[in-house]
This record gives sequence, C-alpha cells and structure tokens, in this order.
Amino acid sequence: ELAQAEVSAGRRVAVYVNRITLVGQLLQTLRSSGLRVGTMASSFDRVEEDLDAPVQLCMQQTVGSRISSGRGGVHHSDFVIVDEAHLNRGSTTKTILDQHSNAIILGI
Repeated sequence: ELAQAEVSAGRRVAVYVNRITLVGQLLQTLRSSGLRVGTMASSFDRVEEDLDAPVQLCMQQTVGSRISSGRGGVHHSDFVIVDEAHLNRGSTTKTILDQHSNAIILGI
C-alpha cells in the first residue's frame, strides 16, 4: 500500500531486498495491486527489467555490482524502501543509498 500511495502521488519508488526469494514474492504482490513494476536482479529474467516502471524491485547485490563495475546505476527514485535494513549496514548498501541522495529512505 505504501508503494501504491507513493506512485499515486507521482513519485517513483525503489524497493531493495537482499534475497532472491523476496523478489518473486514482492513482484507478485506489487503487480497484483495494479502497480507497474520492473526488476533489477541478475537472477531474474531480463523480460522483467522495465527501467521505466515507476516501481523498481532491486536486489542490493545486483545494483551494487552494477555501480562498482560501471555497468549501471540506481533507479532514480523519490522514495526508497530497504527491506531488512537492520541486516544491511555494509558498504554495498551505503554505496547504493549514497546514489539516492535526494530520496526519502525508509528502512524496514
């Protein structure tokens, strides 16, 4: 509901997870609520990668790797949700969040 409210207000949302099983679960949940969702997860089918979607479901490891290798960056989001934030205090998370300097960040 939070992502849906943000998109309804015209904001773009990025949701970061650290387990591939969560990508599939959240993708189904978000899409069933009517949201257009893309993924940034190397283990997922490239068909799911829709970088223009207002909601991006992102594997932290994939995005961190793309940033460090120069093969891409973050989804330009206004609102960022970090799942299991208490487990994600390392350098990869910091690198990613530094790229979202103008976004509201919520750790759950």
